[in-house]
Amino acid sequence: MQPDAHATDSSLHQPATSLHDAFRLQSAQANSAIPSMQPDIHATGSHAFGSVRSVRAVSLLASSFQQLVFDNGSVDTKSEAGFDAAAAFMESLAEAAAALGLDPTSRSYRAKLPMKYRILFPDESRAYKVDILEASLEKDSVWLNGVRFEFSAETMTCAEAMKRCWTNLTGILSSIESQQGQLRSSLSAFDTCWTTFEDAYLNELIRIEAAPMELIMIAIEHEEELQDLENKHGPETAATMSEYRDTQRKLVQNIVHLNSLVKFQVSHVDDLSVEILWNSIDTIEHCNQAENRGEDPELLQATESWCRNVVDSFLALRRYFRSVSRCLERVNPHLCDNVGFAERMADWEDSWKFGKAYLQSEVFANGIMDLVAGFRMAQEVVPDLKRMCETKLQNIEGARTQLKSYSTCCQV
Repeated sequence: MQPDAHATDSSLHQPATSLHDAFRLQSAQANSAIPSMQPDIHATGSHAFGSVRSVRAVSLLASSFQQLVFDNGSVDTKSEAGFDAAAAFMESLAEAAAALGLDPTSRSYRAKLPMKYRILFPDESRAYKVDILEASLEKDSVWLNGVRFEFSAETMTCAEAMKRCWTNLTGILSSIESQQGQLRSSLSAFDTCWTTFEDAYLNELIRIEAAPMELIMIAIEHEEELQDLENKHGPETAATMSEYRDTQRKLVQNIVHLNSLVKFQVSHVDDLSVEILWNSIDTIEHCNQAENRGEDPELLQATESWCRNVVDSFLALRRYFRSVSRCLERVNPHLCDNVGFAERMADWEDSWKFGKAYLQSEVFANGIMDLVAGFRMAQEVVPDLKRMCETKLQNIEGARTQLKSYSTCCQV
């Protein structure tokens, strides 16, 4: 947004320099009168026109405005230099308003913000933040977990008002004819528009961030329902109940949805249904009974291991939902930033995709058993092959143990 609609690129910063020089001259005049002014300044905290603090604060404001970085007429907040310059300008804005004796607009709404926002806004001080300015000038939506959320009409109306106040304020700071009285009224109007937008914008973010958190809470509810049924009827009996299986199905559908948000893309695993879990459980039971049927249980070890991966990855997510139910405030709405959750999701998807591709097909399952049988015969013919496999297996198990230890230490 142009600071001054009539300014050219070559003269964009020249008025600010002149304004700075004008206030510097006023400051020098005020400094010459310091002996007579000091008693009133220190005794009453006066902010009358020409006081030392106000002149210096406005001079600093003009200087910091000159340092702003503009890109195609809009203030740059993306680059490091642009952001730092904007942050310094926002601080000088707050200082100038205070030095001119302007009362800040009420920010009582901050007391009702969630904790993570109260940390950023602990009191009702002006606390002009570059992120809020950037949102008001440039944004009409935000992205969260790969989903675009548009701002409400109310928030956009507040943003438009902020833009007008910003244009008016930067126009005054760009004009050599500006007077302190104009600056006072512009700063007051800017603060009012700022608080209105800040309130609307933060509530917009809270509303948007509630969407993924609601999915987490739904998953927690399903997990609690499964637990209640297991505690009431026992795990084995509960697993045969239609209510229990329906809840499992809902939880798996919820996991599929969450997985798409973690990956920032439309899910391509919608076909990973709860039947994969049920088939894996049945296969594990079948493998456990192999010896009773006169079959070689070792031929089924690979199949059983892969089925257990399916079940274990599901149980790991269930444990996660139980654990975060006690500390939901620690869950980041940007789901991929929750390291422990993202790792469990990746493990779940890999295990279930493999389970669907190879374990639900009888042809593939039989092929796996034939492969294992052939590999065992090769090990008997070549003993070195068996020793090599055992060594590699030990290395894999060691790496898996370290990974589990790392995941346990990771935060939510």
